[in-house]
Amino acid sequence: MKCKVIWVNFCPVFYFQFNHQHDLCFTFLRLQEFYESPCGKHRTKTFSIDEYIDWHLKKFGLFNYLDKWTGFNIPGVTVANFFRLFQFQLTRREKKIFNTLKKYKSWPNIYIGKQDYCVIAGCNHDSVTLQHELKHAAFYLDNEYAKEVQKEITQNKPKVLVNWLKASGYDQSSIVDEINAYTLTGWPEDCRVTKKMKQLKRALRKVDKKYGYSEQKNYSF
Repeated sequence: MKCKVIWVNFCPVFYFQFNHQHDLCFTFLRLQEFYESPCGKHRTKTFSIDEYIDWHLKKFGLFNYLDKWTGFNIPGVTVANFFRLFQFQLTRREKKIFNTLKKYKSWPNIYIGKQDYCVIAGCNHDSVTLQHELKHAAFYLDNEYAKEVQKEITQNKPKVLVNWLKASGYDQSSIVDEINAYTLTGWPEDCRVTKKMKQLKRALRKVDKKYGYSEQKNYSF
């Protein structure tokens, strides 16, 4: 596992890179579901991985989490809350994330909320997922950018993509954020692309270019 820092709107985004997807998913499962799980028993609550697997099996009939997700994004305030709440229940993988973040020179300030940040994760050489997760980071860290994105999506709401996101298990609170990320970095393979979705893509590209998020620079530490 490696970590890079990518700056978005003068805020650090910690990008964790993994060699294998299963390792990625096992490491970030609880962090991600603590953030935006569609299940109220997990979102902002403590739970074990076994408890989540049991719920997932009952809900979907199979456990395909390790093969389904290729990237993760969690806002800094949620990361801090997770580590405070789970501090005595961390898995070996989660401890690695926490210890890596603590090595960063500004960690004391961002951990206590004096500076905002975001944590994203993906597999090595997966540039599409990296760009997808960076759109989430920009949406979270830049309020003006998020407002313009929200405006464009409200005017050109893509029902087909919204329905796909809901059917795929995304929580309602993340729909706008996900629409932006998928529109800018690549449609889901099994989602029909409509004329309205193409119109929205042109509009969101203009917003992305306006705020300078077409390219990001990487900084390792």
